[in-house]
Amino acid sequence: WDSLTTLNGQNDVSPELRKGIQEAEGWLVNHMVSENPTLALDRLRDGGEAQAGLLSGAMETWLSKSKVAADHWYAEVQDSLSRNQKDQVIAAFSSNYAANGQIAEGKEILASIVDPELRQKVGVQLWAAEGKVIDQQSSKDPAGTLQSIVSGQSKHEDYWIEGAMWTWISKDPAKADEWYQKNWASLPAGKAQYVAAAYVTDSLKQGDTASARQWAAFIQEPNTKRRIEAAITQAEGQKGK
Repeated sequence: WDSLTTLNGQNDVSPELRKGIQEAEGWLVNHMVSENPTLALDRLRDGGEAQAGLLSGAMETWLSKSKVAADHWYAEVQDSLSRNQKDQVIAAFSSNYAANGQIAEGKEILASIVDPELRQKVGVQLWAAEGKVIDQQSSKDPAGTLQSIVSGQSKHEDYWIEGAMWTWISKDPAKADEWYQKNWASLPAGKAQYVAAAYVTDSLKQGDTASARQWAAFIQEPNTKRRIEAAITQAEGQKGK
């Protein structure tokens, strides 16, 4: 371990060798965590900034085996960790929540990560995990999933209406259309736009760019509008070839 750390800290190491050293460090850390997690994490903590990047992976491994023990260790040592070390550990907790579908819990601690790049990386993991949760819920109970988001009873943001609606359209278009016909008139514009976005995707899948344009007119949220417009323009360009 000491030899690997010393080598990795040298400036004249080739990129290929450094990559091999880092892979070996990762393997060794996981092995150490499996054998004696407390000792492994203490060793990484004491390694300072040079080994801070390894804390996240090590903590994730420990959390997957014993969340209670990992929680206890962090509670005891957090005051002795640098800001970067804390970021790495919090990232591990957030990633663990994401892996277990505990999206709200992961988001709650995400904001405490100071490093913007690390916060964004973990945020993407949470977003992907939330998408899987929405897909699973929509597959089991599409109407209930949509209603909970539309009514604000769920913890999911409004933009997930698009994913829930698309899952339903792709699995049972007739039932999805029945829900749309019944609820469209009463949907606030901010929520209806995401139903429209799902129907844009459906129209494009069928090669109907004209209908896609009609649905796109309901979309106002800037990022969603840009994404939808780009998809339609691309489809129109392909039809013109």
